[in-house]
Amino acid sequence: MLNISRQVVGMVADGVSDVITPNPEQLRAVPEFSSTIDSDYLLAIGAVQERMLILLDIEKLTNGAEMGLAAQTLPQTVSL
Repeated sequence: MLNISRQVVGMVADGVSDVITPNPEQLRAVPEFSSTIDSDYLLAIGAVQERMLILLDIEKLTNGAEMGLAAQTLPQTVSL
């Protein structure tokens, strides 16, 4: 379950092996990639024990022009 644009959204994953909260010292800024890789959707990279982590900005990803999921599928909130 995700909170995207103040809406609760469910997403499906193939599987989840662990849920962790990395410490700030385990995270690094996203390095510059070649022009073929868009790093706008990445928050940070890191390592926990022997595993590499890539943290995604899921809200930016689902609102991006490539996916546009939040804008297309979420109902608009109407104030009365």
